[in-house]
Amino acid sequence: MTEAGLLDRECRGTWAWYSINEEGLKAICAILDPAI
Repeated sequence: MTEAGLLDRECRGTWAWYSINEEGLKAICAILDPAI
């Protein structure tokens, strides 16, 4: 999902933290709901 642009990944040592990529989410919403 990070490669698709839906999630951002931040590596801290051996841990990886993921968060939603707002721009990627908006792009997917625009594709799925063309009324927006």
